[in-house]
Amino acid sequence: MPRFVPRLIPKSTIGRIALASVGVQVLTTGAALFSMQVVTERALDEGARSFVVELNQDLDDAYERGGRGWLTAAIDRRIQTVGRRDAVIALVDGDRLVAGNLIDWPRSEVVSGGIHRVTLRRREAPMAEPMLVIVTRLPGGERLVAGQTLEEQRRLGDRSRRAFAIALLLGALLAAAGSLLLARLIGRRVDHVAAVAAEVGGGDLAQRVAISGSDDAFDRLALAINAMLARIESLVAELRLVTDSLAHDLRSPVARLKSRLEGAVRDVSDPRAQLALGAGVEEADRLQAMLATALQISRAEAGIGRNQFRTFLASEMIADLAEVYGPLAEDRGIDVRVHADPPVRVTAHRELLGQAIANLIDNALNHAEGATLLDLAIKRRSEDVIITVADNGPGIPEDRRGEALRRFGRLDAARQASGAGLGLSLVATLAHLHRGRLELDDNRPGLIVRLILPIAVN
Repeated sequence: MPRFVPRLIPKSTIGRIALASVGVQVLTTGAALFSMQVVTERALDEGARSFVVELNQDLDDAYERGGRGWLTAAIDRRIQTVGRRDAVIALVDGDRLVAGNLIDWPRSEVVSGGIHRVTLRRREAPMAEPMLVIVTRLPGGERLVAGQTLEEQRRLGDRSRRAFAIALLLGALLAAAGSLLLARLIGRRVDHVAAVAAEVGGGDLAQRVAISGSDDAFDRLALAINAMLARIESLVAELRLVTDSLAHDLRSPVARLKSRLEGAVRDVSDPRAQLALGAGVEEADRLQAMLATALQISRAEAGIGRNQFRTFLASEMIADLAEVYGPLAEDRGIDVRVHADPPVRVTAHRELLGQAIANLIDNALNHAEGATLLDLAIKRRSEDVIITVADNGPGIPEDRRGEALRRFGRLDAARQASGAGLGLSLVATLAHLHRGRLELDDNRPGLIVRLILPIAVN
């Protein structure tokens, strides 16, 4: 059976820490207040018992000094002067009340000499009430009852319990406020680390986590992360330098090779030689394109180009590309449809974004064998712009899509066609440059490619 988890428990770790902090503080405050309540009730009970013992001793002394007459006078004085303490006194001879303020009194089952909790009625009270009394058997056979009602103790206990309940509520509110403040402070530090990680993931390897100088756990974490980022930046910079240098340095030899092949084509008259040399020129062109694309990917990964971001109508770009590729698609029996209403604006590198979309269209035209339809669409969703290129060709199996996005990755069906396997890789890199992403999905039938970009890039 599934275990029930209360919905009041937050899902976030920081929320759970805050809730645990509130719980601990409320439990601690409640325990302290409960202890104070117990101590207060005990103090009230001890005070009542002390008063009863003192009252009984005073009345007993009066009896010893002057007998029953002195005791009766002492009882009358005490009732008049100690009424605010809820004193109860009775001098009983047999079944007759000689003096005091009780209408009824303890029967014989109440043992003399000890403090007992009984329920009796005073003369001025509308009903019986709990009280503490001492019953003393006098030498003359009378019984002396001295005590105090517990009404004042009950009122004080009720007030203290209400006060403690209010204090517990205020303590809980203060604990909640403090825990929320603590959670916000922790969340702010964690959000900063996450924001730096997002910037680094977007290609800005120069970002670092701020250090507050408090030398706490967050500062130690920031130092460790910054050291790791510095190492990653150094390694990536070296890798990019090697890639960039290699691609750049190979362009001149390839250009010279192409030039010599073209000269040889002009110089020879043998048709078979001309055909072979022409194929060499085509391969040189393809190698030049590969080097140019690899160089462009390297620069995009380095973040080069963000300073040229502009805001423009991406929907117009989609329409222009559809018009450019329309004749080629028509020659291949593919109908191009555009969905770009209403106009959508985006902040991006116009030339690079145009090249990315053109690469997607090229891939669809060159590799979607048997396709008859090519849909180009752009729409806005929340804070993102989604550009889709969809065909109804054979598509790419789900388990091969990662390979299609990998640099120099070419699927079996594409190995016979021209290309270097850099088209989708370049598009994915350009999406990364724009803080976006590239997704491949099933168009049922065919492939749908989504280029998802934020409307505004910081």
